[in-house]
Parts: sequence; C-alpha cells; structure tokens
Amino acid sequence: MLPNNEVRGPTMRVVPESVVPRDITDDFTIAASKLRTGQLVKDEYFTLFEAVGALEIMDSKMDSGYLGPGENHAQALEDDYDLMRELAPEEVLGIMDELLCHEMAWHMGHPLSQTLFTSLYLDRLLWPVPKTLENAHFGRGQSQSNEKVPDMVHVVLRAYCLALVKSCDFVHARVTTEYYFEEEDFVTQLYNRTLLSQFDSKHFHDLLDNAIRWVDEHTDMLSEKVAEAIRARLLFRREFLWGLEQDVEVIETRSTAQFLSCLSHLDFLGKSAVLGKEVPECFSCKIQRKLASTVPPRPMVKISFEDALAHLRRLCQDAVDLLEILDYRGPYNLKVVIWTLLSRKPQPSVYIRSLVQSLIVSNRTILGAVPVKQFLYDELEQIVLPSSILLQASADEIEVPSDPRFQIAQHMDVFTKRFSQPFVDTFRSACLNRCRIRRTAEDLDEQLRTLSNEPPLQLANGDTAYSYPLSSWAYHHKLGQFRLILQLGFELSIYAPEELPGMYWYLSHICSTHLGHIDRIRTFTVATAKRNLADLAAKKRDAFERHAVLQQSIRLLERMTTQIVAVDAFAISLHALYVLLARHRVLPTTSSPQAYSSDRLRYEIRMKPFLQITLPELVPYDEYHREAVLEGDSDDIVLERAAKAISEARKAWEATLANGAFMHDSDEKDSPALAIEDDWKRDIKDTMRACIGASIAIETVKKALKAQADSRNGETPQAPQSVNLRPTVEIIQILLVIGSVLSYNMNAGASYTLLGMTERMCMVLGLHVETAGYSRAVQAARRRVWWAMAFQNSHFSLAYDRPSITMISQPEIPYDPKSMPGHRGYFETLCRIISVILEMLRNLMFTHHSHLRYHEIREFKQRIERILAEAAPHLRFEERCTTLAEHIERTELRLHSSYFISFMCRVSLDPDAHMDEQRREIIKEDCLTNLSNTIQAFIELHSINAHASRTWISLQRTIASAFLLVANNNERLHPHTWDLIQRLEAALSDHVHGDGEADRNNRTDSAKHLASSLRALREVSAAFRAHSKKQKMLSVPETATTTPNLSPATVFTSPSPAGLASVAVPVPPTYSAPSQEGHIDNILNRVSDVMLFPNMSTGNA
Repeated sequence: MLPNNEVRGPTMRVVPESVVPRDITDDFTIAASKLRTGQLVKDEYFTLFEAVGALEIMDSKMDSGYLGPGENHAQALEDDYDLMRELAPEEVLGIMDELLCHEMAWHMGHPLSQTLFTSLYLDRLLWPVPKTLENAHFGRGQSQSNEKVPDMVHVVLRAYCLALVKSCDFVHARVTTEYYFEEEDFVTQLYNRTLLSQFDSKHFHDLLDNAIRWVDEHTDMLSEKVAEAIRARLLFRREFLWGLEQDVEVIETRSTAQFLSCLSHLDFLGKSAVLGKEVPECFSCKIQRKLASTVPPRPMVKISFEDALAHLRRLCQDAVDLLEILDYRGPYNLKVVIWTLLSRKPQPSVYIRSLVQSLIVSNRTILGAVPVKQFLYDELEQIVLPSSILLQASADEIEVPSDPRFQIAQHMDVFTKRFSQPFVDTFRSACLNRCRIRRTAEDLDEQLRTLSNEPPLQLANGDTAYSYPLSSWAYHHKLGQFRLILQLGFELSIYAPEELPGMYWYLSHICSTHLGHIDRIRTFTVATAKRNLADLAAKKRDAFERHAVLQQSIRLLERMTTQIVAVDAFAISLHALYVLLARHRVLPTTSSPQAYSSDRLRYEIRMKPFLQITLPELVPYDEYHREAVLEGDSDDIVLERAAKAISEARKAWEATLANGAFMHDSDEKDSPALAIEDDWKRDIKDTMRACIGASIAIETVKKALKAQADSRNGETPQAPQSVNLRPTVEIIQILLVIGSVLSYNMNAGASYTLLGMTERMCMVLGLHVETAGYSRAVQAARRRVWWAMAFQNSHFSLAYDRPSITMISQPEIPYDPKSMPGHRGYFETLCRIISVILEMLRNLMFTHHSHLRYHEIREFKQRIERILAEAAPHLRFEERCTTLAEHIERTELRLHSSYFISFMCRVSLDPDAHMDEQRREIIKEDCLTNLSNTIQAFIELHSINAHASRTWISLQRTIASAFLLVANNNERLHPHTWDLIQRLEAALSDHVHGDGEADRNNRTDSAKHLASSLRALREVSAAFRAHSKKQKMLSVPETATTTPNLSPATVFTSPSPAGLASVAVPVPPTYSAPSQEGHIDNILNRVSDVMLFPNMSTGNA
C-alpha cells in the first residue's frame, strides 16, 4: 500500500483500432467458478479511475444531481414549505423535540447531512452565512413584505435553534482539537456551513432569556401544560449551553451545576413529549443537494425521543462524574478513575471522551496542576523508585558536570523526553473507542520496547543500580499493555471459538510472567525498606518519610499482584474448561476442512503485532499448541485444574473487592470518586458472578463426563439418564428443605455446603436481581425462594462470621398486592428485617470495621423497630392472634428481631472494644434486654407448640443468647434473669427427653447435642450464681457488671470436632457452686467444646 502522499502514474493501455464486442458472460462465470474462497485476482489495467467511472450515473441512490420524471430543477432543490407560517404551540414543541433527536443522533456518530442539516429552519438560519446574529432569521432570502413574523416562531423557535447550533459548535470545537477517528466515532464534516462560531455565546443566552420571558408573559395564549413544556426545553437548552461552554474551564470552576440542572429537566421532557405535534414537512433530504459533499445522498437518520433522552442523560451524568477525575491523587488512582469512567456500557459519548483527553493534558500539565515530568516521576516513585535520589528535584539545580547528581539529572531528563509522551498516551488511549484502544495499545507496546537494554545507572555513592528500575518500569507497562490487548480481544469477540483455549492460555502466561516481574520489583523495594529500618530506629530526620513512601509502594505492588492473580486464575480455569469442550467437540468451529486457514496461520496473525518485541519472548507455535490443548493431561486432571483455579479466582476477586478501587493515604478517609468507585465495584461484582457461572459450568461438565464414562462401562446410569443440571425454582425449594433437615440433625457442615450450592443455583437463575419477562405470579415465587434462601444464609453469616454473596445483591421483597404499612405479613416483615441485616453486613465488609459504630447501631435498630411497627396487628399484639399459626408467627418474629438487635449491640459486651463508657452502657442495656426478649420469645413459642420450638435456627439463637445473658447479667438491673434461664432449661429438657426414656446412645443427633448444650448451660449458670453470691458475702462493691464477662467471640466461634467426644457424659441432676479458684474460667473454656452450634465439618458429630 502506497503512502497518501505518493500517487501511481496511469498505466498506458493499448487499444486496437477495430474492436469486435462479444458476450463474455459464460466465460466469466466459468472462470469465476474455478476460484477458491478468499482467492484474490488483480488486474493491473483496471485502475481506480475506471472503477469510479463504472458507478452508474442517473441512479437516484448514487447521483445527487438526478432529477426524477416530471421534476424540474426548482422542485429538486427547494421544498414547498413556508417557514414564515404561524405554528401552533404544540407544533413548536414537536419541532424542538425532533431537533433534539437529530442533535443526539449527531452525537452518536451520524453526519450532520443526515441529522440536523435536514431541518429547513436550521438551513435558513445558516445559509447564506450570516454576518450578524440579527441576520440569522427565518425570513432571509424572501421578498420584503409587511407580514409580521409570528412571535412564537421568531422569538421562541429561533432562540432554541440558534442556541442548539451554538451547542453543536462547542462540541465540534472540542472534538476536532483532540484525537478521534473520523466516521468511526464522530463525523465533523460541516459541508461548507458554519456553526456560528464567530458569535459570542452571551448573545445566545440573551436570546434564550428573552424567549423564556416571552413564554411567561403570554400564558394566556398557551395552555398551562404546553407553556410549561416549552419553558422547560428553553431552560434545559440554556443550562446545556452553559455546561458545554464551560469545557476545560471545569478544572478551575469545579462546577457541575449546569449538567445537574440538565438532568433535573430530563424527566419532565420525557413526560411532556406527548404534548408535541410532529411537523415532518419541515425536515427534508433535498438539502443534501445544496451541501458541499462528495458522497451520494443518504437517507435521514431518525431515532426515537426515548433513545435521544437516554443518550443525553448518559452524557450529562458522565459530565457530572467527570469532575471526579480532577482531584489528582497519583497516577495509579488516576488510571483507575479514567479507565472505569470510560469503560461504562454504553461507552461515554465522543464529546466526553474528547473532553477527558483535554483534561488529562491541559497546558502541558496533567489535570492542569501537575507537570508531565512530575507525573512520570510520581509513577516511577510508586512502583520502582520509592524515595530514590534519581527522582529528587534538587538534582536539577546542580550545574557542575562532574557531579554525579548532574549526570543523574541529565539521564533522567533524556528518559523523560523520550517516554513521557508514550506514558501519557497510555491514559489518553482509554478515551478512544474499544477497537482503537486495542490497536493503540499495540503501538504503545512497541514504543516501550526500546528501554529493554537499559544500562545500569551509577548512583552518587558509586553503587550500581542493578535493579534496572527504568527497564523494570517499562517492562511492567509493556506486560500490562500485552494483557490489555489480549483481554480486549475477548471483549470485542475477535477470537474464533477454536482460538479461545489458546488465547486464555496465553493470557495466563502473560499474567504469570507479570507476577514474576512484580515479585522482582518487590524484592528490591523490600530490601530498601529493610535498609531504612536502621535509620528509622535511629530516628533520623527523613527516615519516617522514606518509610511511609516505601510502605505505600509495597501496598501498591500487593494490590496489583492480587488483581493479576485474579485474572490469571480466571484465565486458567476458562482455559481448562474450553479445552474440555474442544476435546469432546462441544465447542463450535468457524473453519471448515476446506478452509485455507490453519491453527498455525491464525497464531501467526494473532502474534504479528508483537514480532518486534523481544521481551516477553513470543512462545513458539509448537510449545503454544502443546500448552493450549494441555497435551498429555487426562480429563480428570484438566477438571481438577479448572476447579482449583476457579476457586482461587473467586478468592482473589473477593480480595480485590475488599482492597477497594483506590490507594488511600493514611490520613484519607473519604473515597476520591464515589460514583466511579461504585462503577468499579459493580464491574468487580460482575466478574465474581462470572466466576460463579464458570464454576457451575465446570461442575456440569464434570457430571456429564462422569455419566458418559458410566455409560461406556456398561453401567446403567440413574434416571434421568441425560445429565441436565439446569436448576429450577422447584429444585431450589427442595434443596432448602433438605438443608433445613440437615441443620435440624445438627449436621451443619453438609447443610452449609448444600446451601452454598443452592445459592449459586439461585444466581444462575438470576433470582438475585429483578428479571423482566415473567408473570406476576412467577416473579413473586422467584422472590420468595430467594428470600427464603437469604434467611438461612444470613444465619450462617452471623453465627460463623462467614461472608456471603447474598449481601451484595437482592431482588425486591415479594409484597402481597394488598400489603400496606400496618398490615405487613410475617414473611414480608421478616424479609425487610433480613434486608437490613444484609445491609449491615455489607457495610462491615466494605468499611473493614470490626464492629458497628454507635450511630450505626442506633440507625439500624430504629429501622428494625419501624419495620416491626408496620407489621400486621397479630404480629404485634397477642390479643389480636386468633389462630395457632398467628401465635407462632408473632413469637418467631419477636425471637428473630430481638436476636438481630442484640447482635448489633453485642460490641458493648466486649471490654476490648473502643467505645465511650456512657454510650457503652446504653448499648449494653439494649443488648441485654433483647437477649432476654429472645429467650422469652422461645419459651413462649415452646408453650404454644413444642414442635414449633424445635427449629434449628431458633434453638441456636436462643442458646447463644442464654450464655451471653448469664455471663453478663446484672442482678440489680435484671433480677428475673435466673428465673428465665431456669424456664429455658426446662424447655430444652423437654426436647432432650422428647423421645421418652431412650438410652442416650440411641437418642437422635439433635437430642444428643441439646443434652450437651443443656448441661453446659446449667454448669455455667450455677457457676455464675455461686460467684455472684460469693461477691455479696465478701461485700464486694457492685459495679455495672458484677460477674465476669463472657466475650461474644466465645459463643461465636465454631467448636472443633475434637471437643465433641464428651457429649455422652451423663447429665448430673444437681449443681453445686465450684469451690476452687478459677473454676469459672475452666467452665467458660469448656463452652467452646459444647455443641452450641452444629459442627462445621462435613461429617456427622
């Protein structure tokens, strides 16, 4: 291919004098049938000129000057539409909305000739080019008459049209000054028209203000709704014009008021669109014949008003969130903000992306505040040169050539001049469309390769820096670009299905290479930190500052390692999965046996952009093929590899989510970009859901292969014979029932495992989100199943401090159609309380706090109390219960709600928790009160119906509450606690001896574990009562708590299986107070050996 500045000369063609024409159709058909698919035939005599000349003339689709039958020149160029006619207010409203649709279509990438320039009103304003703004009116070019122009047209519509054109001028000016791709992202062709760039924006604001005043003064001529709709559009246009006019000045103003105001108008614009009346005759494609264009006529682009508003809403919201880029907090945080914002789906409009380009580099500074050189130095300091002399600004002030600092500064200046632009381009390239990002990344990877042979630097003390910091930095970015290219290939669906196993392996290979390189960087950073410890111990002046910088660098390296490990593990699991699918011919292929392509040729094409790069070395095809197909590994080995990798991937992504989006300084509390951080978290959670989907796919393949192996071995597979693991709502309901049975039998390990699988099945069915397309009854059933699962899952999260993905996303609560505050049913109320608990757990996980703060406890407690106040009367008052079911619902709701509140307040029982003593007493009183309420509710439930009190969750929560209440009781404040405990012991005794006088070895598992819990409760209760009596006899002054505290952690630690061997000890009939010193502590230590909670091992207790 020749460059654009070189032109091939025409080839002389010899034509004989006598030419005898003949029909060559048959000969051409025969010759064409002999060609293979994809074979190219080149005729050097068929030039570009002849190809263009072959275009058919007098074709209305190709010839813009074509006149139809009976059509004269005037009819071809002019439309029979009177721009001076009176328009109804509804028609003005319709024209405004249609112009807005055309404006957004232009923003989407369609040319002006097919959008705004099809408007006859805009054409009259813009052509001929007006010399003054007063000349831009709708009566131009017509003979003078005494007919007055209607005010609705001249004042309102003219102001709106001119302001719209000026808005387009601001957008056009911004886009054309930045790097973009014509007709891929945007079409900037103006067709010899002007967008009124010669006029100051103040005049357009005055026109809009005048139009708004006119609408306010002529309300008698307009209906109230139409007047309000027109006024809202004028106000929106004024705010939108102000926002676009601000442009890069947002660096100084830091204001998003204009775009926020625009967002506030959009809902009303959408609702009032029905008031407008379309005027299709004021838009015409005939205007294209008068535009300076070399392209054939094209049809008008029309988009719906809803689509236009959606695009406009995204544009304004992106403009608001763009403000979060401006706070410079280091290169790493800036890259996260930019990539997260510009990776939104759909991708932000080209105007937003162009504006981000301008903000990144504004006046030769980053974000208008940081010089490019300092920006590069900050990046080097964060990764490879923390607290290094190479980056000290004082070295630039040395002027003696023999001074080593002068030589260092000289070397660094050369490095900065060569690589500051490619480094900045790694940020600006994110502003392109996704396809161009991938191509630009290949170019940047090529530019970074020239640092691979960097010689070692000589430091001021004569040592040689064999860490090769600059090479390491360049290699780090090169590997990052390589990984980005591969991942964008998956996003853009570039790879054929048969290439997926190999590409996933190559992604894993690059990730493992990158991890090794980061480990190398970390080694030198840690060594520097160790050398600094001596200065730190000596309390030297700069040691503490160096220590902080070094620790920040180490944390950043750990953060990058975690994220790359997550990508690596996910790639390994998908590689193994696709290998299995390809082996068993489940994976579709795009190539046929007759295709001229091959695996080797495809690999060469994929690796062509990296041929010039020496590091990392390209993997030879034979090695690549061997690794891509996992040659020599059986299906079982591949399955095991996939299962382990996807498990590791989930853990790594959870760690990535826990780390957060940004690197925070030690004194920084708030997130630098809340909206963008939410987007980042959403992306990570979507990736975690993809991991869950991959794990289910791996398990499905595993079972399918097992069934296939059984059938080959002659074994009759169990019905159903076909392996179909697609979950259904009914299957999930069955699994929840089975899980409850397992829990009741005190086999919590199996129940926990089964619940995890049930949870994943719920997510496969999409029960955790709202999904359209289902009837109201089916949607309600899906929601009920999810919340039933969430109730069980939340109990595991609270009891064993296990994080659960149910806290991340929940569907709506399945309210009854007749439900209202004051009449909420039992299930609705319980779901609302669980939603609050999941929110509490989510906040604890994301904030990394060990417990709730005082104000959080009060807020969550008040929310639960409000939910209970909105419950149905029979759930609040005993006298309103008329059936046994209503009594059970009331007591169950009281039990669970009291337990949840006591759990929130439990931090007050921990003496090591940092809390104001006055607040501690308030929270502690709430905690003890709700612990008592939990036990009272259980005792009442048992009195109502003994079978209803045998549910595992209710039993466990009650026993846990009893131990905490006994250990933290204050007899002066709660004198009836011991009576309550004795009543609980009687209820538990009923369950233990519920099967009669059966031998303890023949008891059910539930009875055995309850017997252990009952014995421990009696021992602890007797010990604390004896201790309390001893204190009274010794006249020990009573404090707020007169008994030793049992830490909440004691009863929330899952006991070890070894401690379960002693459950067969007979229950003593009576208990006496312990006499030896320290006996209470011994009993407390035995609590962890008692089956307060079921064993979390997979076997039976």
